[in-house]
Amino acid sequence: MESGQTWLTVTPNSGSGNTTVTVNVDRSGITPGNYAATLLFKGSTARETVTTYMRFPNLSGNVTGPTGQVKAGSVGVNPQSIGAQDFRPGEVLVQLNPAMALLSQGVSLQTASKLPEVSFQALQQSASRLAIDYGLKIQRFIAPNFPWVVLDIGQKPIAQTLSELQADGRVEAAQPNYIYKLHQLSPTKLEQAPQIAAQTVPSDPLYPYQWDMNLIGMPQVWNTLTGTSRTIVAVVDSGVQHLHPDLNANIIYPGYDFVTSQAGGDDLAGVGHGTHVAGTIGAVGQNSVGVAGMNWNVSILPVRVCDNTGCPTSAIVAGIEYAAGYSVYNSNNQLVKPPVKANVINLSLGGTAPDPMQQAALSWAVSNGVVVVAASGNNSTSTILKPTSYPAAFPEAIAVGSADYDQVTNIYSRSSFSNGDSALWVVAPGGTLFNNGQAVAIPNGLYDPGYGTLGVVSTYWDFAKNQPIYAVDKGTSMAAPHVSGLAALMLSVNPQLTPALVKLLLSNNTFPPNGGYNTSLGFGLINAPQAVQAARNSLTAFNSDFIVRLRQGSTVVMQARADVGGNFTMENIPAGSYTLEAGTDPSHSGVLGLPGSFYGSTNLTVGYNGDITNAGLNVQPQ
Repeated sequence: MESGQTWLTVTPNSGSGNTTVTVNVDRSGITPGNYAATLLFKGSTARETVTTYMRFPNLSGNVTGPTGQVKAGSVGVNPQSIGAQDFRPGEVLVQLNPAMALLSQGVSLQTASKLPEVSFQALQQSASRLAIDYGLKIQRFIAPNFPWVVLDIGQKPIAQTLSELQADGRVEAAQPNYIYKLHQLSPTKLEQAPQIAAQTVPSDPLYPYQWDMNLIGMPQVWNTLTGTSRTIVAVVDSGVQHLHPDLNANIIYPGYDFVTSQAGGDDLAGVGHGTHVAGTIGAVGQNSVGVAGMNWNVSILPVRVCDNTGCPTSAIVAGIEYAAGYSVYNSNNQLVKPPVKANVINLSLGGTAPDPMQQAALSWAVSNGVVVVAASGNNSTSTILKPTSYPAAFPEAIAVGSADYDQVTNIYSRSSFSNGDSALWVVAPGGTLFNNGQAVAIPNGLYDPGYGTLGVVSTYWDFAKNQPIYAVDKGTSMAAPHVSGLAALMLSVNPQLTPALVKLLLSNNTFPPNGGYNTSLGFGLINAPQAVQAARNSLTAFNSDFIVRLRQGSTVVMQARADVGGNFTMENIPAGSYTLEAGTDPSHSGVLGLPGSFYGSTNLTVGYNGDITNAGLNVQPQ
């Protein structure tokens, strides 16, 4: 036997007949990095070449400090035991080492370290060789240039297979294909809308029971802002019934179904969860139908990743990347291109496993400017606070817990089921309305008697009758879409906001808990009017961005552009009464005064008795 590298030896290095050989690696004296070398087995009548891969160890860990002084973005990532019901049998997820993939193509160590990214072809070849070496099959990659691959291990023991793969230098990480659950409790179906005698704002007949909207100050927001279809929220969930009359106008259809690998996004398993979530974000308001969502105008992209058995990591990750604007592969290895890129992703799902593949997908989404909101989980009790679930616990996400509210004492509190720890960011309505300690139920006659009556009212679907209805449900799943909806409103008034700034503004604009931040309530209950105003106040523009128009009614008589000092000039104006307006047009729609822009106007009279100088226009964020 011969080795192409001094660090690689074999014992014994010669012999005859059947024998077992040991491959030895000596890392002393060589530069840390990724290496590949060949072993040549020579006989009198045949030759065989085997490529061996080696890298130096990686180090990861968790930093802690004094309580109250050092606050982690998420809980520490500790090894998880593999539970019998927590993953899909026969499948593992592998993150390939990109540098090792390049080495397998014959690229030198020095060149590989300088290349900005590895080609998809190199990743495919690396995965193919890895699968052959361990007797596995490639199911699919998640997305081009995303170094994660789904492998079919057949009947092999999953723990042993993962251990072997994790020890291979070509593998960065290996994990089960975890199954995550939707963070909801028991839904309560509302079969008909109530007859409301008192005047309500908005006009939607179920609005008097939407205590959640009043609690976070939505009526104050709706005075000036009801959202815009230019803001896109992806509901990565069990599917959304796009024909629901309270949702249809705000749905981008088709989205995609990563359970059945086809265009669509409707709930095909009768779960109902995603439809309820979507209603909180964007049920059409002021239409005299059902409920009012946080955004009366918004674009909701349905992305189905769950059925009635749960939500596998592979589907969740594909859904996240699809929603974030990346082309991805479905389970049939067909490349799927998203119709749009979402501004916000809602993940009302989770589990206990700190899933590296999921975190990688979140990182891709956030790096592409997408705000990710996730539910904190429902595993706690009134006396025991369980840790924030994943993916909410990852620092890339905004972790949302659930709050109850007592309308007599005017106190909000953690819903008993709501999870939390140092990863929890904020809370939103998702639990029960109380009246001086007594739970307030939906009035009799509005619900199916076989269900409970406490929680948040939103859109739902009667799958037995195949018709739209409304339902009461509770859970951190119901809390998270309030934050997704608020993030959408913030982005509608300030499209410049980054995910990090949205997260910061949310934490700085809450109804804070007594004593400040705590692990049960995070930074507190979201304060919608303050958060929207903070987003407006963060909007910036240059003087030269402003378009100045002189109008008579809807007719533009003259238009000019402000210079770098904010000055403008218009010449040869006929006498008359005008509206002078100025604004920015970041969406290039030709319309001034839309949310997410600056705008100001004043009335002006032009006569023939001289020029008008120093006409002032004060503009404000819209």
